[in-house]
Amino acid sequence: MASKLKKIFIDHWERFVELYEHKIRKSVIKAVEKMINYGSLEKGYIIVTHTKIKLIINITLRIKKDT
Repeated sequence: MASKLKKIFIDHWERFVELYEHKIRKSVIKAVEKMINYGSLEKGYIIVTHTKIKLIINITLRIKKDT
């Protein structure tokens, strides 16, 4: 379940960027998109939970590219 803040960003971020992209630093855009996509397997994140013992494991999947 997304936090209230994350839900606000999910609902309004695209429109905000359309209006103010020229005023938003690239690092801010990257950080917000990372926060929005956190928990998305398609974006390389997995959240594993075990409610009986109240365990939450956050896993970031990365593929290192050769440069």
